[in-house]
Amino acid sequence: MRLYTWLNRLFPRSFTAKMFLLAFLGIHLPLIALIGKVLIGAGPLSAHLDVLLLLLAATLLGTVATLLALRAVMQPLYRIETTLRLFEAEGVAPLLPGEFQDEVGRLMARTNRLMLAVGQRLDASTRAAETDPLTGLLNRRGLARQVMGPVRGGLLYLDIDHFKAVNDDLGHAMGDRVLHDVAEAIRAALRQGDLSARHGGEEFVILLPGAAPDVAQSVAERLRQGVHRQVQAGARPVSVSIGVAASAEERPLATLLAMAEAACRQAKAEGRNRVVAQSRLPTPEGRDRPASDRVEADGPERPQIRAAQTR
Repeated sequence: MRLYTWLNRLFPRSFTAKMFLLAFLGIHLPLIALIGKVLIGAGPLSAHLDVLLLLLAATLLGTVATLLALRAVMQPLYRIETTLRLFEAEGVAPLLPGEFQDEVGRLMARTNRLMLAVGQRLDASTRAAETDPLTGLLNRRGLARQVMGPVRGGLLYLDIDHFKAVNDDLGHAMGDRVLHDVAEAIRAALRQGDLSARHGGEEFVILLPGAAPDVAQSVAERLRQGVHRQVQAGARPVSVSIGVAASAEERPLATLLAMAEAACRQAKAEGRNRVVAQSRLPTPEGRDRPASDRVEADGPERPQIRAAQTR
């Protein structure tokens, strides 16, 4: 490291310059020694000028060729540096070639293993930060990351009925069990491509991309029935209230979420254990318009809100 430290004082930002200096000195020191010998004891310089010029030209050509070859053979080092800089900036980079067996080849192989290991740890950390540990569903942060722009389709807002009483009467361990079982019922009710997240203490959000209003309400009703049939808190059956919002046009997630949450509050106000669909959607111009057709699970259709309630 002593030689490298000394060279680093001369060229602190370039490993290439360090290599070039060593190559230049290695090639030219013998030439300098020869010229010195001629000047000291071999007679006048003019008598040997043709030979010296020939040696000098040959040495310069050899130096240029050597420096170009060094630069070419150092390309793997440049590539390693470029790859690591890209990985540092973006968290992803193409793997380096793995067929070389010398020291540089082993360095590239270790760089590949390092990037893969760091990438796996970053992925695991991201999943942990965006996943609810109790239910295994996305959390609010994870849902926001998955849905970066406007969405078109249906959104369900689910709230477990009387969940506080479960915690108060049967303990938080039973409450955690109910949350886990409701999450399992949500997974069973969803279609491929749907997203589900735990949005709060006992609230869940389910996004149904591209779903028409009647499809969204059908999924919500199937989910409500599944929870009521499968989930219990001790001997108590568990029920949920679900608000539904759907749009055939692209809208911000926050808009659909607010509409579905309002419908869920309406479901609770009407007696819980039911599905309520938001029946009016704001237009881009700010005016309300009726939503498209809905499917009633139980009971007659209402002009503003339609509900499905178990008997």
